[in-house]
Amino acid sequence: MAQTPLTDVERCAHYRQLAVQFRDWAASESNQQARDGLMDMALQYDRLVIELTTKIDQAIRAKRD
Repeated sequence: MAQTPLTDVERCAHYRQLAVQFRDWAASESNQQARDGLMDMALQYDRLVIELTTKIDQAIRAKRD
């Protein structure tokens, strides 16, 4: 059975949750290299959230105009 694709808003929320999860993992990691990698993943998800938020905001503005 195929899943319904996530909306941009749902994807944004999911990416925020993943960023938090990676930060939590990084906070409990004793190996500096692993911690840095986990924080890098969190930052990548943060960037995705920013991109999606911009896309959502632009779509909302376009509907108003």
